[in-house]
Order: sequence, then structure tokens, then C-alpha cells
Amino acid sequence: MKKYLSIICIPVIFFIGISNSNAQEGKYSSDDVPRVEKSIYDIQVGFLGAWITNERRIFHDQVALRTEIGFIGGFGESPFVETVQNSDNFYFFIPDIRLEPRVYYNFHERLEKGRRISNNSGNFWAFSIRYNSDFMKITNATNISAIDQVAFIPKWGIRRDTGMGVTYEIGFGLGYVKYLNYDSYLNNDSGAILDLHIRFGFTFNSFKNQY
Repeated sequence: MKKYLSIICIPVIFFIGISNSNAQEGKYSSDDVPRVEKSIYDIQVGFLGAWITNERRIFHDQVALRTEIGFIGGFGESPFVETVQNSDNFYFFIPDIRLEPRVYYNFHERLEKGRRISNNSGNFWAFSIRYNSDFMKITNATNISAIDQVAFIPKWGIRRDTGMGVTYEIGFGLGYVKYLNYDSYLNNDSGAILDLHIRFGFTFNSFKNQY
């Protein structure tokens, strides 16, 4: 438990330090500090996945807490599922739940260049906590089960609003994954995990940015 707490707490302290340093370096007065949106909802799709997300401003003008719920899938063998018998031709989708604090660090620079920051358009550092489970899996096979797992992934990415609420995100991260129902199918009960983040979606802005 102490190990998991340290994994979570160290990035949070790091993010707070980044956001504070960015606020001190900004050229704007306290009345003009650009802020992340109070709360926005997205419907997003990515490679073999779909999500409903929310980003809510917390603690600081440049910090948002992102929550996601959706499904992620694949075809054939995958680190998300194990097969009881040999199966090649099957698909699956499993629940994907994420909690992700984000620090948007370049709003000042974007405004100075005349670029938009609406719907949190900017570059960000994030720390993603992801949970996947066998619960409510969707598949055409009867002999597979999802591998329950939790992952902790530091990430970097960009988010852009192209206009009329249409957004996209690109990012990547490398972190740690713990398999909760570890058995002989896996060589280890934990390991490294790569997160390639490519999303397209539509944003429902429930509260406008206030300056």
C-alpha cells in the first residue's frame, strides 16, 4: 500500500510545483490569468475505444481533474485478456476507467501568439490512473476472460479545439501496471506499460472560462 501511495503522491507534488512556477512566470495580472475551463464534457473515440470524459478545474487555474469511463478493445491475443483455449479470430471490449490530473502549462504562450485556449486547448502533463476489468466485457468468444489490472502512467500530450467543439488529443506515456488476477498466463504479475493517446471527439462546454 505504501508503494502505491508513493506512486500517486510524488507526481501530484510535481504537478503542483509545475503549475505554481508557470503562474509566477506569466506576464498577466491576477485578473487576466488564463484558466482551464470550470467543467467540460467530451465524447471521444480512439483506436478501438470510446469514452465519455469530464475535465474539472481544481486547486489551481492550470490544473484540471479528468475522469473517463468507456470501453477499450482489440482482436486476438492482447495484454488485456487471456484465452482458456487457443483462439485467433475473436474481438473484445472491456470497461476502461481513468482518473487523470492534468497540468496545462502553455496557455500564456498560446494567447501571446493569438491561438485559442478554449475547451482547454494546450499542452499538458498528466498522471493517469487506469483500471480495466472483466466486468461487462463484450466479446464474440466464450473462452476468454479479461485480466483485471490497474496502471499508473505519467503522460505528456496536447489537446486542441478546432472550432465548434470538435477536439483532438495526442500524447504518450510510460508507466507501471499491476495485474490483479495474476496466473500462469502471465510471466509476471506487474510490468511496464506504454500508453499511446490518440483521440478525436466533441466537447460539451457546461461552464464558460471566466477571467
